[in-house]
Amino acid sequence: EFSELVVVAHGGVKHVHEGGTIPLSAGDFFVIHPGSRHGYAEPTKDLRLYNVLYRKDTCASEIAFYGCGLAEIVNPRENGSARANTLGRLPPTALKRVVGYLHDIRRKERSTHPIARAIVSSLFTTVILELSRVHSLRKDSCPGPSLSAELEYIRKNASRHVRSDEIAAISL
Repeated sequence: EFSELVVVAHGGVKHVHEGGTIPLSAGDFFVIHPGSRHGYAEPTKDLRLYNVLYRKDTCASEIAFYGCGLAEIVNPRENGSARANTLGRLPPTALKRVVGYLHDIRRKERSTHPIARAIVSSLFTTVILELSRVHSLRKDSCPGPSLSAELEYIRKNASRHVRSDEIAAISL
């Protein structure tokens, strides 16, 4: 019973799953949970993707965003629904970092060194955190009130000290 994290590193492909077909290109990522059937069609010649299998009950348990980011996707609530839609698209600089981590995972998983498993776990957690940054920016990724107005205010006023009462006034 493994879940599967998929990151498209280069090229494109159509992801075929129980809910339909979704075109994917470099930077797209998604998660498939046990019991979901899926496959790929019409890959481009330059397609390169990473599939990372993991057990949802043993990985990234220390990542607790309480409803935001990827924690609910990596360790979903027991609602019986499998995720197969694209969760997000990494911008080129983040994609480069994530692909580097995934490459290191592939290299280290073959190692017999005693610390290799801990390094792989740490790298996977780093990948999840990188994906969380992108996913948490989606409007539908976090339940509850949006903080976009407050974050935009902070961004626009980054050159000065922003007081908490200013942010509170925006929230009202």
